[in-house]
Amino acid sequence: MIVGVQAIPACFDVEQHRASCLPEAFQVHLQVYDTLLRHPVRTDAGGHRALDVSSLQPGMAQSWDMSADQRTCNLHLRRGLTSAAGHELTAHDVKWSWERAFALGSWGARAARRCGVSSPDAVRVVQPYMVQFRLEAPHPLFPAMLATPLPPIYDLETVREHCPVGNPWGDAWLRKHSAGFGPYALEDGADAEEAGLSANMRYWDGAPRDKRILMRALPNGTGRADALGRGSIDLAGRLPASQVKRLAGHPGVQVRQFAGLREVALRLDPGFAPFNQPGVRQALALAIPYEDITRQVFEAQAQPVRAEQDLRAARSLLREAAYGSGFRFTLYVPQDEPEMQSVARAIQLAVMPLNLNVVMEAMSPALFARDQAARHLPVYLEQRQAMTPLLAVADLEPLPPVETLIVARPHDALAARSNVEGFVVRPDGHPRYAELHKR
Repeated sequence: MIVGVQAIPACFDVEQHRASCLPEAFQVHLQVYDTLLRHPVRTDAGGHRALDVSSLQPGMAQSWDMSADQRTCNLHLRRGLTSAAGHELTAHDVKWSWERAFALGSWGARAARRCGVSSPDAVRVVQPYMVQFRLEAPHPLFPAMLATPLPPIYDLETVREHCPVGNPWGDAWLRKHSAGFGPYALEDGADAEEAGLSANMRYWDGAPRDKRILMRALPNGTGRADALGRGSIDLAGRLPASQVKRLAGHPGVQVRQFAGLREVALRLDPGFAPFNQPGVRQALALAIPYEDITRQVFEAQAQPVRAEQDLRAARSLLREAAYGSGFRFTLYVPQDEPEMQSVARAIQLAVMPLNLNVVMEAMSPALFARDQAARHLPVYLEQRQAMTPLLAVADLEPLPPVETLIVARPHDALAARSNVEGFVVRPDGHPRYAELHKR
């Protein structure tokens, strides 16, 4: 199966990303790392399959039990469950994986703390196939967080083969390789244009039907849509609303749209003047044309945003902040994302009556991510998605001082050739390749 993606990430290890993570890196992460528990998949009367996040079932752990006070969870791992490299899963793999997350201060560590696990000391090896979590207090999100691949469970034996002296966590090697117990493994030799995933023929839940997934970089959304229409790729995501609409009536193509966890956010860094003034930030929030953006940019395929435009109130706030005559600022957006540029232009036009001069600057995805993490961008637009249905993006926020204005909540969309089956609607918007197959 060939999947058209916007970019091939330079680093595939999600745990090494501090402030931003390319969706493609998380997409690979979901294919190569498995979870201790799972949410079941339900099929409705219309034959559509979706994740039931209200229930849990066994995953790599065949069973689990909670103590009466809800503070201790014992998980009994499946025996004989092996990684793509052939190493058996043990409680030591689980323990080390959580230790790594906390040592790196990663997404996994932030997710753990939000779900009641404050340190790796809470994770204990009881027996080779039994791991125990001890919480300081009962937490409503535990053990449901064990159905998310954060932190991922690594094949410790494989990682240690590639840990040089002074690098106990295998960071350099994991940038370009995987060491998981999931249905696929990242192939050697990924470059800027293509990356491959090979089926884990030892996968405990059955080897995937598609033995190889090729991710092909097609930066332009129109280019991905055209390639799908021609049949040169089988699956495409992150398509602009205009391309989703165009493909909906295309022969040989199927389109799925659904409400997920996707957000378009305007980020304002108070470390830069004049955005260090709350009144200026509030004025911008009141100046955004939310309804116009939802209608024009995303063609009404979005969930409502609970905010309204009020230019009169925005003008009053700017006067109070001594910026009644306006000011000029640069609005940074990622390249190759036409919807983000359309949102930026809508904001440009909307704030002109306030004497605000907005200059849009498009940046390469790599440079954008680097400068965002380094907090070099005073104002920027980003498209983001929660990594787990349990936690909102704000729950894992690595840049807490940077204010967030939610501009739109577009629907997710996945387009595929009509012979691709098995799609499951998931809140994170990412397909699992092991569930898909070509008939």
